[in-house]
Amino acid sequence: MDNPGFRFFGIHIAYYGVILTFAILVACAMCFYLTNLKNKREGSEVYYKDVVFDMALIIIPLGIIGARVMFVIFDPNHTLLDFFDFRSGGIAIYGAIILGALGLAILALIKKKSFFLFADVVVVCLILAQAIGRWGNFVNGEVYGVAITNSAFQWFPIAVFIEGWCCDLHGYLGGWHLATFFIESMFNFAGFALLLYIFLKSKHLGITCAVYLIFYGVVRAMLETVRLHNLMIGSLQISFLISLISIVAGAIILVTIYYKNKQQLEGVK
Repeated sequence: MDNPGFRFFGIHIAYYGVILTFAILVACAMCFYLTNLKNKREGSEVYYKDVVFDMALIIIPLGIIGARVMFVIFDPNHTLLDFFDFRSGGIAIYGAIILGALGLAILALIKKKSFFLFADVVVVCLILAQAIGRWGNFVNGEVYGVAITNSAFQWFPIAVFIEGWCCDLHGYLGGWHLATFFIESMFNFAGFALLLYIFLKSKHLGITCAVYLIFYGVVRAMLETVRLHNLMIGSLQISFLISLISIVAGAIILVTIYYKNKQQLEGVK
């Protein structure tokens, strides 16, 4: 669909943009709540006063840039020259995560804090924003999967009806397709609950971040196998590759934390 929305003072405002903005605001509010809750539980200033504002100021702009850059680089119908044509649409969440993580690392260096101190709380809020943001894809009629030909399963939320001709490498007519956006959204809401529990209970920095990398990596890797309109480099699905890297990175972090903790316990003995 052509970015459905409404007009405000003659300017077209896409519902997709409104939903993403709402998701970002919810994530910021959740981050503010969790950092304050953590400080109260620990009885000390684990997170300094303006940490949420600092993280938002560096992560949001870099995340938007990263999401757009990744899309225009790997989408066959765009080039880097289309970067500033934001109103034509096109972003990729992994690009936002990668550049946002870089910004978080810079902030950690500036503040002389552990990267995982910031990352652990950010990923909890991020996956919540992702869960909400996927509904922007529903409004736009995008991020769907393979065709559902069995009429017994042609109903939402299993499938979603896509209207019109979709001109891409797959070359197919509109119809009922697997609602991969909905499946990912539900997984992300479940992931939010899991990460929230780990963040509040864990005593070791990095565990929450590692679980996010593994959890979301697995979810995306599974969905990329049935999703259409993938960003490609040759015959390789970019998101599938990054998902595998994410899973491995998360596993390495968990193993590293385990052995460091084991060494510390042995040192105490």
